[in-house]
Amino acid sequence: MEALKQIGRQIDAWWTYATWCAGQPVSAPACKTFWTWTAIVGAVIGLFVAWKILAWLLGPLRPWLEERRKRAREAEVADEATMAQYKVDDSKLHARPGEENVEQRIREALLEKKLTDQQRPHHQRKP
Repeated sequence: MEALKQIGRQIDAWWTYATWCAGQPVSAPACKTFWTWTAIVGAVIGLFVAWKILAWLLGPLRPWLEERRKRAREAEVADEATMAQYKVDDSKLHARPGEENVEQRIREALLEKKLTDQQRPHHQRKP
């Protein structure tokens, strides 16, 4: 109970100090601490209000930015036609049993696919 009385006295003392300093000029040396903390609290409240206003104003831009990010992610991956161009016929890779040189077989299959694509007439090529 004594602790609550002490807290009440401290609050009363701070209130008296704040009301007295509010009536004094800003340059009063006894009120330097009061005005410093008042400025800090005012700045924090002002920044919070500015943050909320900017968030409210920029809210409609969020869907647009998300769409741009989505398009950028999609642009990083090749389209299906490009992927099909480099697809290898894997049945040819396993056609020769016993060979362990898979890398060479992949290169050969890619080269074969490239040559067959070049030999086809232009109007028959896949887009």
